[in-house]
Amino acid sequence: MKDEDAHNAYDELANAVAIDGTYYFNSNFRTYASYTFNMLDKNKVGKVAASDQFVLGARYDF
Repeated sequence: MKDEDAHNAYDELANAVAIDGTYYFNSNFRTYASYTFNMLDKNKVGKVAASDQFVLGARYDF
């Protein structure tokens, strides 16, 4: 019974879809954006754990 509960708990922590995009300005500089749709139940894992995420960034390679 314990193993089954642990497996169900893992399933509740891994239910999301992410959309990512990267734009290369040149070989050294790029920007990226990502949005993760978190499909967890807020009542089971809490509001913070079930929140969607947005990431925006830039990277420069020397």
